[in-house]
Amino acid sequence: MKISPLFSKGKRLFAYPILLFYQQTDCAGEVAILCSVAKKRFHHAVDRNRVKRLIRESFRLNRPQLDAVLKEKKIGVNLAFVMAHDRLPDFESMNGAIGKLLHDVTKNLQDEQ
Repeated sequence: MKISPLFSKGKRLFAYPILLFYQQTDCAGEVAILCSVAKKRFHHAVDRNRVKRLIRESFRLNRPQLDAVLKEKKIGVNLAFVMAHDRLPDFESMNGAIGKLLHDVTKNLQDEQ
């Protein structure tokens, strides 16, 4: 995954508290994810790691809806999750936000081709 084009040319979605950048690739069925939590917002490494764990777990639970579309279209996608708020979220709000974002990405990918 090349990071610069993902942020410069990729598409962007927001669902509180996560900002998602995504870009379609030619690698069929492959998904690459990046989790970013700013040290400026979360000063303690324990908090940053907790947020990243919440993002990864929420992604794991909501991934099947995305995988089905990627296999059907024979495409891949690069995803960058960026924490856009400075309060530690609970699992329910994180899971809801990631679920909404992945639903929107899935819908956009279906509409593109």
